[in-house]
Amino acid sequence: MGYLIAALLILLGVWQHLVQKKNLSALTEGETNGELASFRAFLIRQARRRMQTGLLLVLTGAAIIAGLLIVPQIHPNLLVCAWLLSMVFLVWAILLMIVDIIEIRLRLNEEKSVRQAALKGLEYLRKRNKSIADQNGESDGSEDE
Repeated sequence: MGYLIAALLILLGVWQHLVQKKNLSALTEGETNGELASFRAFLIRQARRRMQTGLLLVLTGAAIIAGLLIVPQIHPNLLVCAWLLSMVFLVWAILLMIVDIIEIRLRLNEEKSVRQAALKGLEYLRKRNKSIADQNGESDGSEDE
């Protein structure tokens, strides 16, 4: 069972790393400016974090396999080191995932506040245009009388 989990971690890590490497290469091509540059920088940071997470999953799987192959009676210290390494790699990967979630939430909140400010600006412009149109309509009506 341990070998199966380790193999799944390695496969998942390799797949994640390759997908994010492809995304990163697509993001680094071409140039953008302004608002798109900020979003692109966010996506590049996200792809790098996810590539690192994939690599850590591969290392965790390898450390688990090493821990399963070590004979505890012959190398007890090496066994402890292998399992500690696997836990360190796994905790590191989890921390990267948490940072990714936090940054996504911050980015969404930023986008939400920008959208709300734009909607408030549009509403203000509508009211202003309506009041100008009403004033022009009243002045046209008073000239006819």
